[in-house]
Parts: sequence; structure tokens; C-alpha cells
Amino acid sequence: MKRKKAGSLKRTVIGLVTALLIGLFLLIGSFMYINTKKAIEQTVRETAVLHAERIAESIDPEVYSDFLENPKKDQTYEKLRIQLNDYREKIGAMYVYTLQADGQDSLGIMVDGMEKAEDAVAIGEPTTATGYKDVAAVFEGETAATEIVSDPDYGDYMSAFAPIKDASGNVVGVLGVDLEANIVKTIIQNVMKNSIPLLIAGLLGALALLLGILFFFLTKRLNPLARLNRAAALVSNGNIHEAKEETQTFQAASNDEIGVLSGSIQTMIETLEGMLQDIQLHSVEVRDQSDSLYKMSHHMKESSSQIAVTMEEMATATEQQAEAAAGISEGMNRFSSLVLETAEQGSAISGSSNEVMQRTREGEKLMTSAIDQMDKTHVTVRQSVQKVTELEAKTNEVQALVSFISGVADQTNLLALNAAIEAARAGDAGKGFAVVAEEVRKLSDQVSTSVQGIQRIVQSVNETTNEVASFLEQGLQQVEESKNGLNQTGAAFKDITGEIHSMDDAIKKMQSRLQEVLTRQSEMSNALTEVAAISEQNAAGIEEVTASAEQMNHLAEVTQSQVDKLQVMSGELDELNRKFTL
Repeated sequence: MKRKKAGSLKRTVIGLVTALLIGLFLLIGSFMYINTKKAIEQTVRETAVLHAERIAESIDPEVYSDFLENPKKDQTYEKLRIQLNDYREKIGAMYVYTLQADGQDSLGIMVDGMEKAEDAVAIGEPTTATGYKDVAAVFEGETAATEIVSDPDYGDYMSAFAPIKDASGNVVGVLGVDLEANIVKTIIQNVMKNSIPLLIAGLLGALALLLGILFFFLTKRLNPLARLNRAAALVSNGNIHEAKEETQTFQAASNDEIGVLSGSIQTMIETLEGMLQDIQLHSVEVRDQSDSLYKMSHHMKESSSQIAVTMEEMATATEQQAEAAAGISEGMNRFSSLVLETAEQGSAISGSSNEVMQRTREGEKLMTSAIDQMDKTHVTVRQSVQKVTELEAKTNEVQALVSFISGVADQTNLLALNAAIEAARAGDAGKGFAVVAEEVRKLSDQVSTSVQGIQRIVQSVNETTNEVASFLEQGLQQVEESKNGLNQTGAAFKDITGEIHSMDDAIKKMQSRLQEVLTRQSEMSNALTEVAAISEQNAAGIEEVTASAEQMNHLAEVTQSQVDKLQVMSGELDELNRKFTL
């Protein structure tokens, strides 16, 4: 067996203690950092409050009261702003200003102590991050300060507030001082920078001292375990005698767990030595008995295997015979069913054939009637084509007459025009003739108009006649094609009728033969059923005998397997005995 790499209890304990000490030191350092940060913030906050109190005391309350009565950027405001800016620059603050309550919800900046007047906020400008609750105590005459706040307009800062009191001690305003948050962060960084190295050096020194003491203590206390480990290693390698000598030459001086363990290991080695001596004596007897049992079981297994193989072959042959007989019987049953279905389908086909024959005769009659009707239609369409052709010729004649009349009307109109010209030359004598010529001209115009209308009608009739003639020609051609198709269909119907007659005769003969086959098949099926039943009985008997033989063979195999295992275990026991040196 592959031995795992040995570990060190001493290193484990030292590592665990080191981790605990480092965790403890880190926890102490974290607490110191948090407390230092809070202390610095509190110190800065108290310093800011002191600055606010000193600045508030330096403001003349009468001047500030006069300003509040008429708050505007005048000389009084400028005096107060310059005074506040001077203090702002001296203490290094972001902003120094005065506040006035605007109701109970908001605060307004009255004087903003900036360096330039244009940089100062307007009088009454509401605060963005400071609320009335932050300075409520200041209006009662006390001081107040905030944590570091984040203002969206002015950045991160810390605010301190002090009351501005008049001679009677009444609060007339609030003075605010805003210190930049970076000042607090810078102070914290400087303090940490100066104290952290000393803290780390002290903690590392303490850690090294504690680990040295722990290492010396563990080395002295855990040394007996190494001797016990060597004795256990000798036992695991089979050197019982050497392990016994190792424990006898070593005796733990302490009465703790290590001393108790040493005594227990000595007792264990002595007990193990006695057990191994008894095992070696009995293993020789077990080996001799297993050899004899192995030979007997081997002979029994060979005999039972031969019997099982023979019976299995007989059972297989009988089963195959029974399966073949059953398969043939089943096949005959399926064949009988198919023959019966075929006979039934033959009867159905015969009935369908008779019906098809009847439908074919009716179809042949209808086809003959359709051919006669198509012949009549063909004659009618051909006559229509002839009539339309004659109509087209007559229309052409009318067109010629209309053209002739149109020419006469044009000549008459021309003559009437000439007559009117001549009547005009004749003067009064030709007035009557002019009237007649005018009437003739009008009549000629009417005739021309009528002739044009007739000409349009004749032309439309001629076009329609041409279209009808074209359609009739196409219809005549289609009728001739349909007539030819019907003649071919009629011939095909006659051929189909002949084939159906032949098919009907063949179906009747097939039905007669199927009845004969059905009778013979029933006799064969009964005989095969009897053969299959006898084969199944024989197979069942042989299977029972085979099962008994297989069971006996299985028992022989189990016995042989157990004997083999016993022999293997006997060999392994001998190998184990040889590993131990007593």
C-alpha cells in the first residue's frame, strides 16, 4: 500500500497558533484604526465648535441685530462678511457664515464670509445639506456639530454651529463653520503613518517571541511521539520483535496522554505477537484441508457440467422441434385466415365486378347518346358559321351603299354651296333660290350626319360579326375535337367492357379454387396442432430434467468457487504470516 507523506503535528500546531495570533493582531489593529479615526473626528469636531464659539463671541450682537432688521448688502453686511472671511482664512475653514431660521423646516444663509463679495451667496439662500434639526439646539443656546456630510454643491465637509447672543443672552443668530473633510482624512493618514509602523513592529516582535516559546515547548513535549511513531512503523512492516524491543527501551516519563499512549502501544504489540503465533499454527491446518477439498469439488464440478451440457442439448433440440411445429401450425392458421379473407374478398370482388359491368353498360349507352348529341351540335355550329359568314357579306354590301350615299350627300352639299353663291350674285332675284339652296344644304348636312351614324353602326355590326365568326370557328374546332375524343372514349368503353367480362369469369374460377384450398387447409391445421401439442409435452419434461441438472451444476460451481476462495485466503494467510518476524 502506498504510504502517504508524513505530516508534522508540531508544524500544524505552530501554523494554527500563528494564524490565530495574526487574526488577533489584525482584529486589534482594526479596532485601533476605527477608534483612532473616531477620536480624530471627535477632536476635529470639538475644535470646529471652539472656532465657531470664538467667532460668534467676536461678532457685535447689536451690529448683527441691526443687519437682521434690514437684511441687505450694505456697509454693515460688508463689515460682517470681511470679519467672517478673516476668521475663515485664519482657521483654514471652507466656509464661515451665519444662519437664520426660515420657519421650522429650512435655514437661510444671511452673511457668507467669502473673500470676494461677488462669490458670496445671496442673503437668505437656503442651505443644501444642513437642516433645521441639525441646529435646533443652537437656537436654544447650545453648540452643535455634524458628521462628515456629502453636499452635492459644496462637496464633503464637517459643520460646527454656535449661537450669536446679545447682551441679554438671547440668541439672535447662528454662526456656522464648515471644515473640509480632506483635513480629517489628512490628519488620520498622518496619525496612522506615524503609529502603524510602531504597532506592526511591536506585534511582529510579540509574535516572534510567542512562536519561539511555543516551538521550544512543542519540541520537548512531542519528542516521545517520534519514538512511538518508529515502533508503529516497525509493526506495520512486520518487525514485531524489533518493535517490542523499541518500546521496552523507551518509557515515557509523563503521565499525560502521550504516556498513556506509550503504555497502550506496548500492550498492543505483546497481544499482537501472541495472536500471530496462534494464527501461524492454524493456517497450516487450513491449507491442508483446503487442498483436499479443492480436489473433491473439482471432480464433482466436471461430472455435473457434463450432465448439464447433455441435458441442455436435448432440451434445445426438443424446444426447436416444438417451436417448429408451433410455427408451422401458426403459419397454417395465418394461411387459413388469409385464404378465408381472400375468399371473402373474392366474393366482394365478384359483386363489385357485376356492379362494374352494369355501370359499364350504362356508361356505354350514355357515351353513345353523347356522341349523337355532339354530332347534332357540330351540325348546328357549322350552320351558324355559314349564317354569320353570309351576314358579314351583307354587312359589307351595306357598307358600300352607305359610302355611296355619303358621297352623294357631299356632292349635294357642294352644289348647295355653289347655288347659294350664285343666288348671292343674282341679288334680290336670287333670294328665293338662295332659300332653296340653304334648305338643300341643311338637308345634305342631315343626310351626312345620318350616314355617319349608319356607318358607325354598320362598322360596329361588322366588327361584332367578325368576332362572332371567329368565336364560332373556334367553337366548331373545339366541337370537332370533342367529337373525336368522344369517339375514342366510346371505343375505349367497348374494350373495357370486354376486359371486365374476362375478369368476371376469372374471379368466379378463383373463388371456386379458394373453397377447395380452404377445405384442405383445415385438415392440415388439425394434424399440425396435434404434433405441436405432443412436442410441447416432450419439451416440458426435458426442461424439468435440465433444470435439475443445471441446479446441481450451479451448486457444484458455488462449492468450487468457495473452495477456490478458501485456497486463496489460505495462501494470503501464509503470505501475511511470512511478513511478521516473531
